[in-house]
Amino acid sequence: MGNRRVVTTGTACTNLVSVHEDTGAVTRENASSQVHLCDTRHPVAPDSKGSSSSALNQDVSAPCSPLTSDDEGASDFEGFDSGDADDEEVSGGESEPDDSDVDVADNPTFDQEEQDELFGGDADFAEPDWTKTDLEDITVPHFQSDDAAQFPIEFSHGTATPFEYLELYLTKDFYKLLLTNTNKYAVWKQKEMGKPNYAWKELKISELKAFLAIKIAMGISPSPQYACYWSSSDFMCNVGIKKLLSKRKYELISQYLHVSDRENEIEHGQPGYDRAAKVRPLMDQLGDTFTRLKPPSEYQTIHEGMAKYKGRSA
Repeated sequence: MGNRRVVTTGTACTNLVSVHEDTGAVTRENASSQVHLCDTRHPVAPDSKGSSSSALNQDVSAPCSPLTSDDEGASDFEGFDSGDADDEEVSGGESEPDDSDVDVADNPTFDQEEQDELFGGDADFAEPDWTKTDLEDITVPHFQSDDAAQFPIEFSHGTATPFEYLELYLTKDFYKLLLTNTNKYAVWKQKEMGKPNYAWKELKISELKAFLAIKIAMGISPSPQYACYWSSSDFMCNVGIKKLLSKRKYELISQYLHVSDRENEIEHGQPGYDRAAKVRPLMDQLGDTFTRLKPPSEYQTIHEGMAKYKGRSA
């Protein structure tokens, strides 16, 4: 039978006491002049003389019995062997917790069963395998598209004017789209209002082109109010704009200008509703025209204004 150990505290120092489980013999190291000994487990069996140590045969909850220096004997404590590592130790003083006392090896099921319960499946996080063998080669196909501008054969790069370049993109289909849907919207709007607008006359393509030209000129030479371009003052008006279109016709076109077919638009909340329905026909047509005239090149730059953003501008 091996010895079991308890720790006693005294007025001078802390003593380590070894108690033999068969005989109840007590040996201690670093004994002081007065110590208190408590049995923290169970009463010790009587010794060979039929008596048990009164200091060790008391209940755990009972106060400790003092031992005087007369009870001290020569210490034969020579340390602990490897078998004593599993014995219970009780400390009368406070000590800092030692993480090294926790050994997951005592619970062989922790590595697999606990991880499976926490993370599910055959979890194994001990030694992740991060190697290059986990990666796959990516092959980028060679860019083979012809990104050269595809202008009409009759178009001359050397003699073409800026307006002729503009007409390559603003085709006849573009003007037809705006002209048709603007006139249709004017009719639909007058029916919606329940009264005719006698000032409105069916829009012509020459008037539509003049209207767009005026919009470009207004962007180049801004004015506090659009009415200033038709001012009677020579210092305020724009003579070229006044010659192209009357102020009243400009206002009517601005009122009825429409890109989509209002009669066939899907209302908000209905299946197939498109938030960009008002300009979708124009976007599709210009997109096809741009791609046909100038195919995308290998390297593209995306402007930040093209990225989706739902916040408010600063």
